Amino acid sequence: MHSSSVRQELHAWVATVRTLLERDYMLKDRLVASDAAGARSLSGDKDCRGEMLKECQHAT
Repeated sequence: MHSSSVRQELHAWVATVRTLLERDYMLKDRLVASDAAGARSLSGDKDCRGEMLKECQHAT
């Protein structure tokens, strides 16, 4: 294996992990933001799960 292909794979893996982490943080920020804004769901009822469900149903 060439070191360049290993490096490319590593970069792709790091980018994937970073994307997943950013998505996770964004989701948490959205839940916090929707809670602060009167528990309104930012993307409709489809995103409401678990604990947020009662508040989202109340907000609609």
